[in-house]
Amino acid sequence: MKITIIFPTQLDGRGMPIRTRAREGKILNLSFIYLAALTPEEHEVRVIDELFEGICFDAPADLVAVTAMTGQSLRAYQIAEEYRKRGVPVVMGGLHASFFPDEAGRYVDAVVIGEAEGVWQQVLADAQQGRLKKRYQQDAYIRLDGLPTPRYDLIDRKPHRYKYYPVWVGRGCPNNCSYCTVTRFYGRQVRTRPVEDVLRDIRAVSAGRIMFIDDNLFSYKKILPPLFSAMKSMRVNWLAQMDPAAGRDLRLLDMARDAGMETAYIGLESFSARGLQRVRKGWADIDQYSALIDNLHKRGMVVFASMILGLTEENEATIRVTLQRLEAMKIDELALYILTPIPGSRLWEELETVKTDLPRNWSLYDGTHAVITPEGMTPRELETLYWSLYQRFYGLRSIARRFARPPHGPQNYLLSLLRNLLVFRADVMSFRSVHSNDFSLLNLIPGYSARDRA
Repeated sequence: MKITIIFPTQLDGRGMPIRTRAREGKILNLSFIYLAALTPEEHEVRVIDELFEGICFDAPADLVAVTAMTGQSLRAYQIAEEYRKRGVPVVMGGLHASFFPDEAGRYVDAVVIGEAEGVWQQVLADAQQGRLKKRYQQDAYIRLDGLPTPRYDLIDRKPHRYKYYPVWVGRGCPNNCSYCTVTRFYGRQVRTRPVEDVLRDIRAVSAGRIMFIDDNLFSYKKILPPLFSAMKSMRVNWLAQMDPAAGRDLRLLDMARDAGMETAYIGLESFSARGLQRVRKGWADIDQYSALIDNLHKRGMVVFASMILGLTEENEATIRVTLQRLEAMKIDELALYILTPIPGSRLWEELETVKTDLPRNWSLYDGTHAVITPEGMTPRELETLYWSLYQRFYGLRSIARRFARPPHGPQNYLLSLLRNLLVFRADVMSFRSVHSNDFSLLNLIPGYSARDRA
């Protein structure tokens, strides 16, 4: 069969697909190229990252697979409609379809719930016979040994490139923060892949940098020492996500540094103990944040902090204090979110239980929109504060204050400074999150956007 696997873009405020003319992406998504790897060689596979590449709906296809998070789901439904008009069956998987299979099932021929391994092969067999079922789902979480390398080669043939290629080590997270869907999708029990399988994937990457896409890499304590030891000779630079507690293991941080870790993406989320308690992250010790960041900086690592607005009442004074603390801690980079009840999260379920009127415009669920009414203000007021903090953090004054520190790891220090000045500053001044995945230096030109005429 000819199979097309699509990672859809999102819709903008006018309901139009967001496209870009930029030719560089920040981070390559894993899901669609991994699904391609699960596809037997007898099939012809094509992959599309729609932000960078248009879809020709009339191109020959026997089956289309779409993998989407909540913010992409409305566009995924549009794509499915176009293919089904042409008689091409569509399968949808990913977080949103897994948590809302009834909704997704109204737009596609089949829904894959949860992990795809072991299920995808049955989907393909049924599609060849013309008898797709409405739903496919594993009975239990799978073992992670012997799984294939993602089809990085399919991306290497594209005209666009990505700064970071994704590699994964395991699944599951021991924490159960209420804003997160990881434990609901993958479970709380940590499962890891064999070290050799992970190393094989790293060797297959053509880019000079990788991102371990695991939501809490440092929770895999048993596998990390042999993995980091083996990576020392590979000369690969990498980024990983970690929780605040990970900074206490100085030996493991030393090993990570020696293995090429250049950036630590840390979920600090808030400087309010009450706010952290609200989202079941009270185990995070705010008093230890400064020591954690200092430990990372001394090892030459960039600190990329994640913060959430709306956990408690926000106003101009709280925003000012938050910025002052971020500057005092010398946070290098910031990903800022508005508290969002993602479908499938405990927060969503809690709000649904009390019959909160949550909007079903899924394109708003991207962390930059206030989809629930915050304490003491309107959603619009919170969004105004959000962009105010974001733009002040990446303002020249704040950049100067935050980088007034000893440049441990001079190369990483300089690269982060340049990202602040040339990449993230351009993002937020254009009212785009730093997680907007396309990058173009032309965005620095006042009034220009690589997305304007896409």
